[in-house]
Amino acid sequence: MTALSGGADLLRPLVALEQQAAGTFYINAFAVREGLRGQGIGSRLLNLAREKARLAGCRQVSQQVFSQNEGALRLYRRHGFRVTGERPSCRTHANPTTTAPCSW
Repeated sequence: MTALSGGADLLRPLVALEQQAAGTFYINAFAVREGLRGQGIGSRLLNLAREKARLAGCRQVSQQVFSQNEGALRLYRRHGFRVTGERPSCRTHANPTTTAPCSW
């Protein structure tokens, strides 16, 4: 097994979840620096993503988040996102990864 094939094993669950969200405006990466959280930056970024999705003709936005990231999950739920799929992030890591499309 090469390092590349091992990396593919780690990415496989993420790719599977991304494929479940086909046809949505997919947010590939989303983060707010720890010291800046709680200031509405995440909400503004999500609203910007929704506007970009609308301009692109997409009626849903989706992203992936690790299930133990409770702060991010609270933010997404406040904005109407819901969990639509879960996969173990890798064979040696028990925390599932979730994707949460949001419709409006």
